[in-house]
Amino acid sequence: MWAFPLFFGLLSLSTASGATCSKEHYEVLGNENCYRTLDGARKRSEARILCQEDGAELVAVDTAESNAAIVELATNATYLPWLGLTCGSATECHWDDGTKMDYSNFAKGNPDLDVGKCVFVALSGAEKGKWRSSDCTFAAFLPICQLRPPTAVCPPGFVERASSKCYKFDKTPTDAQEAEVQCQEANGHLVSLHSAQASDDLLAFLSPLSSGNLVFIGLKYVQANNNSYAWSDKTPLDFEDWTYPFPSNRYGECVAFMASGTNRGKWRNVSCLSKLPYVCEAEASDEVIPMPTTSPEGKCPLQNYFADNGTITSPGFGEYYGPVGECDYHINVALDLVVRIRFPVFDVAEGDFVELVDEGDPEAPIIAKITSGVDPDKWFHTTSNLMLLRFSVSSKGGNAKGWLAEFGTGNNAPSNSTQMPATLLPKATPLPNTIQGTCGGEFNGSATFASPEFPHAYPRDQFCIYTLKASDQLKAKITLGAVDLEPCCSFLKVFDGPSIKSALLGEESGQVAAGEVSFVASGSWMTVGFISHANDKNNTGFWASFVSVE
Repeated sequence: MWAFPLFFGLLSLSTASGATCSKEHYEVLGNENCYRTLDGARKRSEARILCQEDGAELVAVDTAESNAAIVELATNATYLPWLGLTCGSATECHWDDGTKMDYSNFAKGNPDLDVGKCVFVALSGAEKGKWRSSDCTFAAFLPICQLRPPTAVCPPGFVERASSKCYKFDKTPTDAQEAEVQCQEANGHLVSLHSAQASDDLLAFLSPLSSGNLVFIGLKYVQANNNSYAWSDKTPLDFEDWTYPFPSNRYGECVAFMASGTNRGKWRNVSCLSKLPYVCEAEASDEVIPMPTTSPEGKCPLQNYFADNGTITSPGFGEYYGPVGECDYHINVALDLVVRIRFPVFDVAEGDFVELVDEGDPEAPIIAKITSGVDPDKWFHTTSNLMLLRFSVSSKGGNAKGWLAEFGTGNNAPSNSTQMPATLLPKATPLPNTIQGTCGGEFNGSATFASPEFPHAYPRDQFCIYTLKASDQLKAKITLGAVDLEPCCSFLKVFDGPSIKSALLGEESGQVAAGEVSFVASGSWMTVGFISHANDKNNTGFWASFVSVE
C-alpha cells in the first residue's frame, strides 16, 4: 500500500531572471513556466490527482525549449518523468490541461498504442529527451506538475472579448441606475465604446444572446448645455455612433445600443427609467487560471468532495464524458451559509441529466433536474450547507461536450430550514484501543481493520486500499464501526470487487455510529478505499469488521 507523499522542492536549476510563480514550492525555469517535482514514482492516475490538488496539471510541453527544461529538471532524478499527454491514435494526442499538441518529440515508432496511451520522457542514450508510450494503469514514473502561466482572465460570469475586454450580458429588464449598480457589484461598469471595431464586437457578442432591440450602455446626458454626455466608467467620449435624429435628450438622458433591426449597432436616447437588458464590461486581469477539478473521460472523479467555492466539470470535459453511469459530487460550505451553483456550460446527450440535491436536509429534496437549456446566469441554492450534484448518464456515445459548473456560498440559510449536516452529528464512540490501524492491507475470510494510527487522529494525505476476500463460495461483507472523518476532505469508498475499478457499492464521510452501515459484495471480493486530504479537527478515522456470509 502507499500513502500520498509530501512534496519536495525542485532540483537545482537555473531560473528565469525576475520571474516568479504564484504558488509556493514552484520555480520558473528558463522557458518561464512554473514547475514542481514530486518525490518518487507514481502511477498515472495518482500523479495527475496530486498535481490537480495543487491547482496544476502534469507537465505539457509546447516547445523544444520546454522539452529541454523538463529533461534538465529530471536528469538527476531516480525516475523517468511522466508527460501530461494521452494518445487515442498514432496521430491524435491531447494534453491533460486541454491545450492542443502543437509540438511533439516522439521516439521512432511512437506513439505505440499496443504499449499504452500514456507518455513518458527518456533521459539517456540516443533517445534522451524523446517521448515514449507507456501503459496508463500499472506503470509508475516521476510526476512533474506545471502551473499554467499567468494569463489575463475575466471575472466570474464575464466572457473575454477583444483587447482584454470582458462582457457580461444580463437579459433581465432593469432601469439604467440599477443596471450600473449590478455591473459595479460584478467589478465592472455598463459597457463603454471607443471605436467602430468595439461597436462591431459588441454587436457580434449580442447577436446570439439578445432577442430584443435595445440594450443599455454606459453613456448618459449629464449637463443641460452642449449636449454633454459621459461614460459611467469615466473614460473619455472619443467615439459616437448615433442613429437619426439622435442625440436628443427629449427622448431621455440615457443611451441604448440597438442590437437588431435596420439600425443595429447604432445608438439612441431612452428614458433612464426604461427597463432594458444591459451589458457590463470589466477588464481582464493577470492571474493564474485555477484548474477546474476534472476527471478522465469515462471515469467519475475519485476526489469528489469540494469545499467553499470553485469549478467542477463532467468527466473528460470538452469531449464526450463516456458511459459513466452515475457520478456524485459533494459540495460543502460553512455551517451558517448555503451552497449555490450555476452552469456556464451545459451540453449533455439525450437522456442524461444533472440532479441537484439538498444533502443537508434529512428528506433530501431535489432542487433541480437539469437536462438541457439551462440559463448560464441562473443560480441554484440549497437551504443547508451541503449539496449533492449527481450526474446520471444512460447514453453510450455522442458528441456532447459535458458541463462546467461554478459553485460558491449564498446567503445565510433561513432559520426555519432543517440543517442536519454530518458535522453536527455526535461523534460515535470508537472501538477500544485493541485495533491498530494500518494504511491498507489484504484480508482473507474475516478481519477487523482500521484507518492509519487508529484510534488516534489519522494523518492527512493518505490513500489506503484494503482488499478483502471471503472464504470459498461465500460473499464478503463489512460492517462499519465508528466512523469519524472530516466531511470536507476525507472519505471511505466501498467497491464490489477486487480493485477500486470495481463497481461502487457506496461511500461514507462525516460521523456514522457503529453498526449503522453494512455492505455486502456480489461475490467473494470487496475493496475499501480510504482517502484523506486533510484532518484539521483531529478526527479519529474508522474501523470496520469483515466477515464471510452466504
